[in-house]
Amino acid sequence: MHEPVSEEATGPQTLLDRINAYGERHARVIIIISTALIIVTVLIFAQVLWNRTLFDRVERELAGATSLESLEALKTRYGDSAAGPRVLATLGHRYAAEGKLAEAKAVYEEFLAKHAGHVLAQGVNRSLALVEENLKFMGDRKQGLAAAPLLDVHPKLAPSGSRHPLGMGPVKEEHPRAVLRFKGKPDEIRLELFEDEAPNAVAAFVSLAEAKYFDGLSFTHVNTDERLRLAPKKENPSADELAAEPTSRPAEPGTLALVRKGANNAAAEFDILLKAAGDPKEMTIFGRVFMEGGSAAAQVLQKLEDKDVIESITIEKKRKHDYKPDYLKK
Repeated sequence: MHEPVSEEATGPQTLLDRINAYGERHARVIIIISTALIIVTVLIFAQVLWNRTLFDRVERELAGATSLESLEALKTRYGDSAAGPRVLATLGHRYAAEGKLAEAKAVYEEFLAKHAGHVLAQGVNRSLALVEENLKFMGDRKQGLAAAPLLDVHPKLAPSGSRHPLGMGPVKEEHPRAVLRFKGKPDEIRLELFEDEAPNAVAAFVSLAEAKYFDGLSFTHVNTDERLRLAPKKENPSADELAAEPTSRPAEPGTLALVRKGANNAAAEFDILLKAAGDPKEMTIFGRVFMEGGSAAAQVLQKLEDKDVIESITIEKKRKHDYKPDYLKK
């Protein structure tokens, strides 16, 4: 860099000469300001790109979070971002699903304190009310109800059930439960299986799920939006049939019913009702769909497309006996 030449030595300067002289005098400042503007522009672009991909990235990570520890890590990572409410609500639901009600209550209350006006707040409010009701039950009523003689009276369960200390009949047990997951979808759909009313249908479902028979299959829509029907397996499909089991459950949305094959039931095919349909007296209703935390299972089911594939059906809770269905011999 050199000193600008004076007007006395060169004569009057043009505007371009003056600008050039000014640039030479302040070149270092101009370079610093230009560099700073480039850095700021790059940072702004990176922030915009990060925000645009945030929700897709969070959904993928939530789908892969298989433990409470991984969800807690996601909460730490994304807690202050726009996706923080989604992560926080999912963490609360997982705590509730695993029976950690006090932890679930704390997470739900944290959500409502930070995100009271969020679109998920209504569902979290319902979830919090359910958790508080269960905590109250655990604290006040469980002991008294546990001492009450609740009986199972289904004739197929009575011989094998554990007997009540007073000899009044087998003590009632909780229904088995399963978790249905679809590839590429974060929602877990839980199933309650009505073993007291349709023990043979439940035995078939449990045994097939544990053998991973349903993995890779998909549902098709029947009558547009009336029900989802499990598509038959293309290779080595099960042709086993079960005797029809009459049940008293209403054919309401979210119920699971075996597909009829004439007078019998197909052991490996079932429907999930999206609308009230059919005569329940002619159906074997062996379970229902529900979502932890009070979320609307119907909304998740309505979004399923025929191309959606079952990733797995996992039996997460069952009774202490073998599940061996009585198939009809051909």
